[in-house]
Amino acid sequence: MMETLSSSHARALIRLPRDKQCEEPRVIITHGFPSRLSNTLIDAFLATEDQVQQRDILAYPYKALEKRAPEKIAEC
Repeated sequence: MMETLSSSHARALIRLPRDKQCEEPRVIITHGFPSRLSNTLIDAFLATEDQVQQRDILAYPYKALEKRAPEKIAEC
C-alpha cells in the first residue's frame, strides 16, 4: 500500500533543498508524523550546520523532535 502525504506536509517539504526532498518524506511516512511534527522536523533539519547532523535527524527523528518540541510529541 502506498502512503500519501497531505498538502500541509507538501508545503513543509518544499522548503527543503531539492536534493533532500526524497529523504524527509520517507521519514515522515515511516513514523506517521502529522504535519505539525513534520514542520518541526524540517525546521530542525534546516537549522543543521552539516551533513552529519542532517543524517542524525533522518536516522533518529524522535531525538531531534524531543529537543525542539517535546510537548508536540506528547500530544501525538
